[in-house]
Amino acid sequence: MARLYTEAGDVKKAEDWIDYAVKTAPQSLGVRIARAAWRLDRGRAQEAQVDAAAAARIDPRSSDARSLLGLAARARKDLARAEVVLEALDRELPGDAGVSNQLPQVQAEQGDDAKWRRALELAEELVRQAPDNAEIQATLGTVYHRLRRLDEAESLLQAVVTSGRGSPDAAYILARVASDRGHPEAAPPLLEAALAAPRLFLGSEEARRWLDRRGPASRSASGLRKGS
Repeated sequence: MARLYTEAGDVKKAEDWIDYAVKTAPQSLGVRIARAAWRLDRGRAQEAQVDAAAAARIDPRSSDARSLLGLAARARKDLARAEVVLEALDRELPGDAGVSNQLPQVQAEQGDDAKWRRALELAEELVRQAPDNAEIQATLGTVYHRLRRLDEAESLLQAVVTSGRGSPDAAYILARVASDRGHPEAAPPLLEAALAAPRLFLGSEEARRWLDRRGPASRSASGLRKGS
């Protein structure tokens, strides 16, 4: 029911149902994981962390629970903690693309030259292993953006977003690249598309704040461009 109401855009009723599910079955691993993911997608990382931690206590071996712990830590900007969680998972699950794809992004977000180099090495290796994977290409584009290699970042991310296979976070980073290159007017449509996508979006809170700072005029203008 929570999923159906979320898809219908009724966040209040969706939350009522998912809270009811947790109240009814507080020790259910699946229910705790579902609410952690739902809260994370709403930009409520602190609350997501609580549910992810509860899920990890129910089953300390659950890779889903631990992955959500890492994602929630990343969303809360606790990058050191996120890196520790994701590195441990990567050692245990070396073939898990979701985990290995998150690790270079977390490393790239930290202000450390050694971590940036490691992020670039990991991202480029992932692309060599899966050159047609849009999510992995977006990760390399994200790392390029952090390293200020804006031409390469834009080329990769634009291709991913245009293909329709990219995540909301890919559109968000492309908006940042466009802004950094002196084209802030290109950001609102990308941010709105990212926020409207029915997928987990770790940058949702920043995207909403960015749109709010630009004000209603920029939203109207972007709407006109999309409708023209």
